Amino acid sequence: MLFTDKGLSYSEVFRLQARFGRNELDRNHRVSWPEVLWRQFKSPLIFVLILATGVTAFLLKEPVDAAVIGAAVLVNTILGFIQEFRAERSLEALQQMLTPTCKVIRDGRRREIEAAELVPGDIVILEIGRMVPADGVLVEADGMSVEEAILTGESVPVQKQAVSSENSQVYMGTTIVTGIGKMAVEKIGKATRMGQIAASLAKQKPKPTPLMREIERLSRWLGAAVGIIAAAIFIFGSLAGHSPKDMFTMGVAIAVAAIPEGLAVSLTAILALGMRRILKRKALVKKLIAAETLGSVTTICVDKTGTLTEGKMRVIETVVSTTPMAKMAKWLNGYTSKDFLPIAAILVNDLRDPLETAMDQWARKEIGDKETEKLVKNYRRLDEIPFSPNYKYIATLHQIKEEGRRKKEEGEVTAELLLVSGAPEVILEKSNLSAKEKAEWTAKFEHFGLQGYRLVAFAHKNMNQRINALTHQHIDNLTWLGILLFDDPVRAGVGDALVHAQKLGLKIHVITGDYLPTTEAVVEKLKAQSSKLKVSEIIIHARVKPEEKLAIVKDLQAKGEVVAMTGDGVNDAPALKAADIGIVVATAADVSKQTADMVLLDNNFATITAAILEGRGIHQNLKKVVAYLMSGAFSEVILVATALFLPIPMPLVAKQILWINLISDGFPALALTVEPYERKVTQVTQVTQVTQAGATFFDRRVKQIMALVSVVTGLVTLSIFWAAWAASGDLMLSRSLAFAILGTGSLFYVFSVRSLDRPIWKVNPLKNPWLILAVAAGFGLQFLPLYHPSLQRIFETAPLSLNQWGLVTAVGLAMIAIIETIKSLYYQPNRKLLTSPVRSDRRS
Repeated sequence: MLFTDKGLSYSEVFRLQARFGRNELDRNHRVSWPEVLWRQFKSPLIFVLILATGVTAFLLKEPVDAAVIGAAVLVNTILGFIQEFRAERSLEALQQMLTPTCKVIRDGRRREIEAAELVPGDIVILEIGRMVPADGVLVEADGMSVEEAILTGESVPVQKQAVSSENSQVYMGTTIVTGIGKMAVEKIGKATRMGQIAASLAKQKPKPTPLMREIERLSRWLGAAVGIIAAAIFIFGSLAGHSPKDMFTMGVAIAVAAIPEGLAVSLTAILALGMRRILKRKALVKKLIAAETLGSVTTICVDKTGTLTEGKMRVIETVVSTTPMAKMAKWLNGYTSKDFLPIAAILVNDLRDPLETAMDQWARKEIGDKETEKLVKNYRRLDEIPFSPNYKYIATLHQIKEEGRRKKEEGEVTAELLLVSGAPEVILEKSNLSAKEKAEWTAKFEHFGLQGYRLVAFAHKNMNQRINALTHQHIDNLTWLGILLFDDPVRAGVGDALVHAQKLGLKIHVITGDYLPTTEAVVEKLKAQSSKLKVSEIIIHARVKPEEKLAIVKDLQAKGEVVAMTGDGVNDAPALKAADIGIVVATAADVSKQTADMVLLDNNFATITAAILEGRGIHQNLKKVVAYLMSGAFSEVILVATALFLPIPMPLVAKQILWINLISDGFPALALTVEPYERKVTQVTQVTQVTQAGATFFDRRVKQIMALVSVVTGLVTLSIFWAAWAASGDLMLSRSLAFAILGTGSLFYVFSVRSLDRPIWKVNPLKNPWLILAVAAGFGLQFLPLYHPSLQRIFETAPLSLNQWGLVTAVGLAMIAIIETIKSLYYQPNRKLLTSPVRSDRRS
């Protein structure tokens, strides 16, 4: 295929797109509604229930019981399908917002397009931090190295050269580590090496998240426990003289009651809704589990540039050497350092980041556009060492051509000039200044750093001999030119956001490659925004190298911190991946965006704290649903299992347990998934930290509440049933009373479970109208089997008197009182912890 410097025309692009299609691998399989529906039947419990329905209908000849069991399966399936289908569509919509882009040359102009629009023959510009968007060959390459670990497993970057070299091939999905270049696209989409790998992996299922693994472990444990309990009920019940048929259906009913089928669905719904809430706060969470993990963050590691500051650099001053430039070739006589500094700012510049862009804009304004064009022609670049954060400079080698007044008789004068730009202390160390002069300049660096300025140094060297390739060994004995001072204003509102973060109990670590005085000056400017900012509690890590960022994150995690890390460059990717939550801005390098868990759409620190608040709310609602569902699930188990060892009839029949499980727990649990977050999430919360070992929602507090509520509810219901049966001898009426107590008890205490931290009277009941509607529907449906003649025959119930309903209400209110007492006793010792600030030592 023939490649041109001007790239393809759009008519060629349209023709090639029609031939080759889009540059994308098989899209993430869109989950269809039949697939989501089928998932609802994959649970072993559902298979058991379906089998039980068949056995009850055809072997036991109990069509009514079979219909009730079938209705339980149907309703749970419908509710699960609705929630999971909505969650899948929400995730798809969110993930489509992250569209990879690339820079191409088309019709002779640079354009940024979606990577999916590439076609064979396109010329793509490759830069540090960019992912290679297709397979192709390098037509230009300056100091380029590519990390191909995604294909080869080797973490050491591979050096690349242009098309004449054997090592000129680049592949989709690999990452540019150093250098710049251009590639000609040869293969796209499924035809790439990455496409072939993706095709072989297409049938592999994605790994479950830690949260889902925790739910699966819980389900397996519950399944085993319930299986044993159900078998025991059947065996011991039959031995005690109960009908084997009744014991079989009772075992099935207990299985339905004890395992809350809607738990995984409810958790998924909470996470999906939380992701959408976070999106409204201008942050995009890429994974469900990350939404919950946000609620456990204790430490935020932030970049200074672009997060605390605007990231819009501007040159505000120059400080130049007083040494004349006579040390350069004599045809440059007449230039002063002040004159030449803007020239150097244009020449030793790759326009790769906002700093270099600001430098170029300032220099062009100083020189003028026409003179700039002349400079580019007269100082032709021969070679370069691209900038890297590891050695902190960029070096360019130029051939100088002076025309007109400086021509010699034999023709044009040419020579070679080395220009170097980068970190002041690095360039200064490699300069030929005296020790005294270096000390004077170092003092200037500290002075300007204390004012919050960012500094870039320049130096030059006359190359007395022709060289074929520029190496790091050439970067010595440099002639010092001076420095440019850049100002990056602090972001409006960041000071208040930091104060908010400190009130949330979050520890703030600022990690930067800049000077310590410069960073301290930025923090002081933030304090000027908000006088309440506790500067002494902000920990600064200055002049940090990329590998040190990773070490800092791991060190914090080893100390028990849950770390959120912000970054934007390719050098941030390892630390972003290691952090519990990796956060990048929308304009970050491709590899960083791929690695991160959350993308800030507005590049604002306040968005991070807002997202953490949402994460704490998600964490809070997860606990509520678990506490509510599991409490109701074990109440029936305790009731029936205890009754087996007593000289009394079964307090409930299977149909009644199925009805309670279906009506009492289902609708309120769904309403809890949309429960508004409490104000308590704005304070420090004592949470179990997120690790690979498991999730955080099923902690000791929730287990205690579940156990106490289940035991008390089950035993109180059993006691009332026994007393009523002993007093009246009316088994149907006594069972109806137990049925009403269990059926309405959870409808009472769901309001108490709305907050695990605050008393019920401090929670506004109108904040979640869906819960009120769900409870009202629950009560209405609970009355039907007790008063509708047809349903009375089916469920073997009798109507209750007003006095008996008074007893049911009293038990429900007593359950609320018990839960409130438990909450009060359990959380009282932690109140001091909830309001005390987190302190940490300052270090640099």
